[in-house]
Amino acid sequence: MPEHDRHFMDSTEKSLLPEADLHCHLLPAWDDGPRTLEESLQMATKAVASGLKAILVTPHVGRPLSSVVERPGRDIPAATAHLEQEMRSHGIDITLIAGAELTLTSPDLAKQITQEPWLTVGGQGRYVLVESTFGCWPRYADQLLYEISLTGNTPIIAHPERLPDVQKDINTLRNVVERGALLQLTARSLMGADDRRTKQCSYDLLEAGMVGLIASDAHSMKSVLPAEVTSLVQKATGDTIAQRILIDNPRAVLNGESISPLLIESGGTKSRKLWSLKRLWT
Repeated sequence: MPEHDRHFMDSTEKSLLPEADLHCHLLPAWDDGPRTLEESLQMATKAVASGLKAILVTPHVGRPLSSVVERPGRDIPAATAHLEQEMRSHGIDITLIAGAELTLTSPDLAKQITQEPWLTVGGQGRYVLVESTFGCWPRYADQLLYEISLTGNTPIIAHPERLPDVQKDINTLRNVVERGALLQLTARSLMGADDRRTKQCSYDLLEAGMVGLIASDAHSMKSVLPAEVTSLVQKATGDTIAQRILIDNPRAVLNGESISPLLIESGGTKSRKLWSLKRLWT
């Protein structure tokens, strides 16, 4: 990312106004996001109005969609740069960073990430967004995440609160979080926009200290942006942790930097245990 586009990341401003959204399907006619450029521009205008200064563009890769044919992942950076130019020509001042949302299906996912670094956040090879599409947390997923970590990338797990396995027991993901993966909640889940169990799971994960990021996973104008749930996150975690989740951690991810360790509650107790996000996988 050009230095002039990163000035906001270096700010010491402490206002709890999210400045970056790390999960957004913004490319027009690309996946199951907006169908037209006009819709993309409307989404970006809404994002700017909420205070956002950067969006990580994350089209699906490796997830079959009935409505579209998947485009090559190597084309994402160029498409993202072109969309940013279109936005600036329309007076929309926001930085777009290329990324992807990978599906935890292929046993060669780690190899793919190594061969196609443009699938990682900003092509930096430090963070990568992944999702499970099976309505569960696959048994092999832990191994896949371990292999991804060996490439030097920290996995970011998208919308874990939607998985029935996690809704039944958030400890399903405790091991992968303790070993370095980041859980990314979807903002709309905190507002109960999907269903009661998804909402409850979101707050359970927050209160357990297992959440590293919150993003919109925006597909349309109906999506909820991070700024819309700031007060909810503060009430659930307190100002210090909310600051990390909403501002500090997204900033670090986009800059390819390590984030501060999470404070995860020890199983079944109210005491909190400090876990390093860079500890070795075992």
